[in-house]
Amino acid sequence: MSSSIIGRLRRASLWLSLGVALAPSLALADPAPELNGRVTDSTGSHGFQGARVRVVELGRSIATDADGRFHLDALAPGTYTLAVDYVGAPEVRRTVTVGTEPANITIPIGADVRTMDNVLVIGYAAGQASAINQQRNADNFRNVVSADGIGQFPDQNVTEAVQRLPGVSIARDQGEGRFIVVRGIDPNLNAVSIGGVRVPSAEKDARQVALDVIPSELISGIEVNKTLTPDMDGDGIGASINVKTLSAFDRGNGNGMHGSGKLEGGYNTSRSRWSPKGGFSFSDTFDAGGDNNLGLAIGGSWQKRYLGTDGEETKDGFVRREAPDGSEYRIPERLSQRRYEVERDRKAATANIDWIVSDSTSVYLHTLFSDFRDNEDRQQSQYRFDKGDVATLDAEGGTFSGGRIDKQVKLRVETQRIQSYALGGQTMIDPWTIDYELAWSKADEAEKGHIEAEFQGKQDIGIRNPLGTRPTAYPLDADTFADPDTYTFDKLTIDDSQTTDVERSARLDLRRELDLSSGSAFIKFGGKLRRRSKDTNPDTYTWEYDGDDDLPLTGFVRPGVDWGFGDFGPGIAAGPVRDYVGAGLPGSVLNQEDTEADSRGGDFDMRENIDAGYLMGGYETGNWHWVGGARVERTDFTAHGVRILADDVSDEVQFLPVSARKRYTDVLPQLNLRYDLSPQSLLRAAVTRSVARANFGDLSPGSELSVERDDDGNVEHREISTGNPLLDPYRSDNIDLAWEYYPSGLGALTAGVFYKHIRNYVVNVDLAGRGAYADYDKAETVVNGDSAKLYGLELSWTRKFENGFLLNTNATLSHSKATLGLREGSIPLPNQSKLLANLVLGYERGPLTLRLSNAWLGKRLIAMDDPADPAQDIYEQGHLQVDLSAKWRIAKGWRAYAEVVNLTDRPYAARYGSGGLLQYEKYGRVYNLGVEASF
Repeated sequence: MSSSIIGRLRRASLWLSLGVALAPSLALADPAPELNGRVTDSTGSHGFQGARVRVVELGRSIATDADGRFHLDALAPGTYTLAVDYVGAPEVRRTVTVGTEPANITIPIGADVRTMDNVLVIGYAAGQASAINQQRNADNFRNVVSADGIGQFPDQNVTEAVQRLPGVSIARDQGEGRFIVVRGIDPNLNAVSIGGVRVPSAEKDARQVALDVIPSELISGIEVNKTLTPDMDGDGIGASINVKTLSAFDRGNGNGMHGSGKLEGGYNTSRSRWSPKGGFSFSDTFDAGGDNNLGLAIGGSWQKRYLGTDGEETKDGFVRREAPDGSEYRIPERLSQRRYEVERDRKAATANIDWIVSDSTSVYLHTLFSDFRDNEDRQQSQYRFDKGDVATLDAEGGTFSGGRIDKQVKLRVETQRIQSYALGGQTMIDPWTIDYELAWSKADEAEKGHIEAEFQGKQDIGIRNPLGTRPTAYPLDADTFADPDTYTFDKLTIDDSQTTDVERSARLDLRRELDLSSGSAFIKFGGKLRRRSKDTNPDTYTWEYDGDDDLPLTGFVRPGVDWGFGDFGPGIAAGPVRDYVGAGLPGSVLNQEDTEADSRGGDFDMRENIDAGYLMGGYETGNWHWVGGARVERTDFTAHGVRILADDVSDEVQFLPVSARKRYTDVLPQLNLRYDLSPQSLLRAAVTRSVARANFGDLSPGSELSVERDDDGNVEHREISTGNPLLDPYRSDNIDLAWEYYPSGLGALTAGVFYKHIRNYVVNVDLAGRGAYADYDKAETVVNGDSAKLYGLELSWTRKFENGFLLNTNATLSHSKATLGLREGSIPLPNQSKLLANLVLGYERGPLTLRLSNAWLGKRLIAMDDPADPAQDIYEQGHLQVDLSAKWRIAKGWRAYAEVVNLTDRPYAARYGSGGLLQYEKYGRVYNLGVEASF
């Protein structure tokens, strides 16, 4: 689609959006009576979120909140017919009379059965019904995972809970879901909130939020907003993701006690250990100047999870080596055999207070705290073919004399914490509704005593199947390989780093409902102030052995490393390494040059202030529903760092403090339309503009230097990487179209297309050999490149059948292309797969619940080692994740369950564009057994 067409659409959407926003203000009416209501099950104990309540005479409608409540004002006195639509239940109509005083009504829907037997209240069907209805009645393009839906799968955290939504995939670490990818857009370009409060990132250089630190037991739902409205932050090119927290008024009947708990044990076949897990939540309402008008909800979760990974990884790519007969074959420079043993501790808690002060005012205090501790022991045998001479070589592999095997260990304890606090409320001053909030959130990451040690052993080595699915490296002399005396200590690094990211915000929104002769409308405006500060302080110390006598591995050896693909040989024990560090590293000397470069070059301190205001409106007439307006965001960014300069003659390194500032303004028009074709089907359309600011690592004004020297101290290789604090933000123009059909019973069929035109894409450039970098082998920085385009088709079908069987399937087909200044042609967007697909088969009848979940993630580009060379592009290979779960209701409020995660034990694989392997890992299956209770 040409840029001129996009420009015309954007200008048209801006004027139309502002027209929709301003038109209602031309017909302001006097304050009028109001109607309060609640949509419940037949017992009145459970409220339904997402039910559509329509005033038949006025053509005006509203969706119910999390407790099934709704509020209608600006009504003239009289008698009205209310029609309630909820997918999964027949339409219900009630008559209500509104006078000069506020009126109240409760409308029951669904079967006349007790709550525990109501499929709209209990189980997976209830979760699907809630999610479908919230999606159906949303003003924008939105997918929802309800609280009931989260508990039906063996998902351990928030990231894994969204992986079955249309267009959503996840990035994993050690087999666990970590980051959320929406429509193939980099996770750094998502906006993530918890309870409506923006969450900063604990990652050093990034904006992406690792939601594996939030356990699924502490949330009440997840919203993935694929299009924005003007009252939402404008920086969600991928999606705006909101993790909803617990509220006492969202649970039970809103006037009583509710609690739940679970105990679980998980067995990982790769570690042969059980992982304990427990969680609870409790809520109750109390009288505080009213009837059950004060709600308290608390929850906690704890897990100690043992993970194991067997893998192989190449380094420095593949090169052509000459065989004795003169022919050439491609082999990796280095091939590492890795064994990870990981212990992850997760602790999280939430405490939320909601107080309905009066009929017109409510206030809240919402808090969340999570603590994630990752204790990793990584054993590595790295085969250095680049250090050996070719003895034999052909397409099947080869042998190398005088090669080297480096034995390495990484001992890391990383702690990530997220805190979120929000104080706010809502006040209704007829005919205005005013929302206000103050919020503070913090994410931090600390690595203390991160140690990496290396022992080197010269020996003859070989490789089989170098270009195959999994190359195999091996020693030619098994005795030499197994002897710890073969390996001598070379170097050790200690890393102590701290990253802190804090955001403070204040928000004010004002909304007025209007009753017009031609339909109903609202006008809304407001503003938000965001103050963000991020700083990182790495301290890295590099020690090199310089003793009179060699220090062999014998005193540090760890025998019997359990590597799943063969004989690993001797490993390195954690205890002796830490003892050696504690003794002051005798015989080792500190490499001052590397230590200072690594420690100072990575320092930065950044401030990002965003002031935003918006004007929007909504208009509903007949079958049309319009929501549009515009948001303006003013960004003031400052950065402080350290730039490293190396003198070309003396090689003396200088460290210069540098600062930079950039200010810019974005105008973001947003228009979302919905047209009801019939009571069961509708069309949606949206034309929006969104923005995403560059990663903090890319914005850093500092630089990081790496220098390799020979034995005489001469420079052999020099690299430098430098950020660019003057980068423009990504800006995206978006078009979305969709058709949705909701048949009788519980189900939904949807089809949609989307298009994104992303400008100012950030790309790497190499300035080596030019100007100040004439003597560098690599000199990378980042600049704003050309543009990227993304097209896609999303299909989804959800159905609950009368015989108890369930089906949930979706597929997303997409195509993208981005242009780079250093390469001919185009590349796909990183993290974009041509095909994403999910298939969930289930059964739910009586006490038994079964689920078989299949999630397919197609091949995708994840990195570019050399932006100028397509052969160095890295592609994650397609992956099928299969999970199985079964639950049995053993008594009222009690269920036992069994789950299998990664049923087929499919490996993770990433390969170069040239075909050679980069990474191959297997994580094993996980078997979970547990019991959960609720009251």
